[in-house]
Amino acid sequence: MARPSYLARRGDGRYFLQIRLGKQAAQLFGLPLLRVSLRTGNFDEARRRLVDNLGWVQELIEAPDLEALGTVLDARLHAYVDRGPPANERLLAERCAFEHEVRRYLTRAQERGYAYPQRFPRMPSTWVDFVNQNKAAESQIARLNVRRAYESGRHEATEAVKEGWTAPTTPAMATVRSHRDDRSPRPGCCRPKASVASGTAGGLDLARQRARGTGPHRRGRRK
Repeated sequence: MARPSYLARRGDGRYFLQIRLGKQAAQLFGLPLLRVSLRTGNFDEARRRLVDNLGWVQELIEAPDLEALGTVLDARLHAYVDRGPPANERLLAERCAFEHEVRRYLTRAQERGYAYPQRFPRMPSTWVDFVNQNKAAESQIARLNVRRAYESGRHEATEAVKEGWTAPTTPAMATVRSHRDDRSPRPGCCRPKASVASGTAGGLDLARQRARGTGPHRRGRRK
């Protein structure tokens, strides 16, 4: 399957959108190629995100000057904020890519002395709201991903026990049981102690007999 001409891949395996700029756009952006991260290493997902981002990217590179470019960015910023925070990774990837281009525009406008707040008075506050929505969504999506991974792990462990792939007894319980087995009396384990005790009692009886003169050694001397 041939890859779309605008889709490229980095050395780490993640995809990005890449468009070669014309002379006018290259001067406006200050670079020959416009690259937009798609935040994924999956080819099929990268193609879907490419379509999501290609529309607004084309609008940006067709703008002849900073004022026209600011008009496109300002309108899209308001549209994004009105929609609310993104609910999934795909929407977040689009907004993060757009956020990067707005930052590039603000830097370029400052370098060239273009007073964009006078032309777009609502842009600064809308920009702050847009960035805050992205940050909140990124944290929320990260928490959801952790929860999904945890639930998936629990489900897989339960299925493994049902299929007999793993023993239901945990290693900790197995260790406790082994310690209890070690404390159980074994056949014949007390016999050496009993032999020692009986030998000691016999020695005491012999000593008493000698003291009374009734032992075998005493009778031998009388003869």
